[in-house]
Amino acid sequence: MFSVASSDSKQEQSPKNETEYQEEVQAMQHLSGLFFRDDFEKETDFIPITDKQLQELQDIVTGPGNAPLISKYSLTITKKDIRTLTDLSWLNDTVINFYMNLLIERSQQKEEILPSVYSMSTLFLDCIFRYGLDAVKRWTRKIDVFRKDIILVPVHCNGNHWCMAIIHFQNRTIFYYDSLGNPNDIVLDVLKNYIIAESLDKRKVQYDLSGFRIENVLNGPQQTNGSDCGVFSCMTAEYITRGKPLTFNQEHMSYFRKKMILEIVHGQLWK
Repeated sequence: MFSVASSDSKQEQSPKNETEYQEEVQAMQHLSGLFFRDDFEKETDFIPITDKQLQELQDIVTGPGNAPLISKYSLTITKKDIRTLTDLSWLNDTVINFYMNLLIERSQQKEEILPSVYSMSTLFLDCIFRYGLDAVKRWTRKIDVFRKDIILVPVHCNGNHWCMAIIHFQNRTIFYYDSLGNPNDIVLDVLKNYIIAESLDKRKVQYDLSGFRIENVLNGPQQTNGSDCGVFSCMTAEYITRGKPLTFNQEHMSYFRKKMILEIVHGQLWK
């Protein structure tokens, strides 16, 4: 299921002068909705996957599909679940929900460094579309979403395509990321209405959305196949919650799949 190659190598690039670099930084910040960190690296730092880890990956994905690998966040990841991260398989809900919880946990562990994060379940939007905004009021009865900097909202379009919407209270943005470059004004409107309804329900005040940028990000990282949308969505959330510009692309997906398996099975993000 995995090739023996280790992590993706960085391609050589011609050096940029300071003006070109600053223009690139500004473009990436606009794309990501990032305005709170200026100390990101000029290139994405890919931690190499060792030969030992490659062997571990083979062991993880082989065996009975119902064999549990890890239980955490009231979720159990089985070998069948983790295999959705192999080859060109489509990620399932359990893997995405588990990974979103890893992002939440990281933000808690690094609360002095990273923005605070909360994630909605993959069923959140489906529940709103089926039953209305009142149906999700109880989902946040123990969480004040307005005290978080970033709210992640995984989006499953038509049951066969993953996207990521991100409410960034700190930056006052609601952005929708689709690795196929398709807009989704319906989801953006639902999230805008959700914020208003949630504020009225929990805080009894009208939330002021004036000044918010509510946009489809159409020029974000794009997939070139029909399989990696889930990985693109997870990595969009991972980068933005780490204060990084979205500099990854299709060539990094094989690496990310391997890294995500190891992170999930060990219950800890690498960064």
